[in-house]
Amino acid sequence: MLDSAKQESLEWRRKYEETWNKKKAVKDQVEVETVTGAHEEEARLAGAHGQAQ
Repeated sequence: MLDSAKQESLEWRRKYEETWNKKKAVKDQVEVETVTGAHEEEARLAGAHGQAQ
């Protein structure tokens, strides 16, 4: 009984960590895209105003 409870606990932990890692990867990707988009927007605005970067 104790072994099966331990196995179940380990399985839930593995699932939790897998889900957490996937969500973290998505969050990190959104942050990269946000920063990249901000840099592209700054470059576009600078170009529109005739400023060199």
